Amino acid sequence: MASTNGKRLLLVDDEIDIAESLKFFLDEQGYEVDTVSSGAEALESLSGGDYQGLVLDWIMPDMTGKEVLDKLSEQDKNLPVMVISAAPPNLVEPNLEEGVRFLRKPFDIDDFLSTLSKVV
Repeated sequence: MASTNGKRLLLVDDEIDIAESLKFFLDEQGYEVDTVSSGAEALESLSGGDYQGLVLDWIMPDMTGKEVLDKLSEQDKNLPVMVISAAPPNLVEPNLEEGVRFLRKPFDIDDFLSTLSKVV
């Protein structure tokens, strides 16, 4: 197991296979990663957790990534965010606040890690 880099992330994706694969990869890179599969679970985890970053799917059954980000903004949560989605960039990027990074699925794992390193 890799040593920890001290960065704790919350990874939110309703596609369990993607979440588990990314968690495994990030664990190997030294991140401490918690995974949840819905926007509601994300908000609950973020209210009680000390995270240094959020990896957020944009399209989920219970709420969109935008709704999650709006709720976080209402709670004055200033958290670095990376959005991942299969949705076309023109549907996602106009809804992102400054500093939020977007990576379209499917993505190369090296691109994922590079983008994440710019976020956290």
